[in-house]
Amino acid sequence: KLETYDVSNPENPAKIRSFSQEGSYLSSRRVGDTVYLITTEYLYTYYGYGTDMEEVIPKTMTGDGTWDYVAPEDIYIVNPDYADSFIVVSAIDTRDAEHAAETEAVLGSGGTVYASEDTLYIAGTVWDDYIYSTYDDLYQTNGKDTSEDDVYKTKILSFSITDGTLKAKASGKVNGSLLNQYSMDEYDGYFRIATTSGGWWSSDTSNNVFVLNDALEPVSKLTDLAPGESIYSVRFSGDRIYMVTFEQVDPLFVIDASNPEKLE
Repeated sequence: KLETYDVSNPENPAKIRSFSQEGSYLSSRRVGDTVYLITTEYLYTYYGYGTDMEEVIPKTMTGDGTWDYVAPEDIYIVNPDYADSFIVVSAIDTRDAEHAAETEAVLGSGGTVYASEDTLYIAGTVWDDYIYSTYDDLYQTNGKDTSEDDVYKTKILSFSITDGTLKAKASGKVNGSLLNQYSMDEYDGYFRIATTSGGWWSSDTSNNVFVLNDALEPVSKLTDLAPGESIYSVRFSGDRIYMVTFEQVDPLFVIDASNPEKLE
């Protein structure tokens, strides 16, 4: 639930609006007067439950106590292989209660959030069933495929949040898993992300930096950095990317990103 108050009179705060949406709180961002509320709604299907629309479609509630389903045109299916949860995102004007909240839902998982002034990104690690169908397959290859692909991928969703609006924008995927929100960045219209490949079951790890365009399509990449180590910290500063990995020592990598089509 999100509630906003007018505190111009500290002794007598006045409620402006109340808004609720289903799911567990994941994160939120404020841009201007708009708060973007993000929750994860898991789909439970057991003993016949979860087969009717009212049991699975996310709902929101305004101050009058009425729950409404997210409109069908505002629900997106990015990857049906990970259809066990919804990511629900709402844009709520914190000052104007008459301005209706906008809500969109994406069928899929995500757990890490980054926002620029006009784009909201939600990323999550997913298991690539196309490489390994079972855990036995994973153990037999020590947690990493022999090709350039990786058993774990980071799925990225982007939403346009220009001028307090909310609109699903693009989806993309890169190899490896994400450490935290500081491993993502947007600069000069490009999305940059650092990940670690492997490492969940073995020390067979390496690290990557990817540059994606506005459609979350790959533009350039650096891979196989610091074999046997994992990312412990990443900072983006304009044309420079600083990355620290760790195993026995803490090497610092400085990456030139002045040309987004050729990282060095």
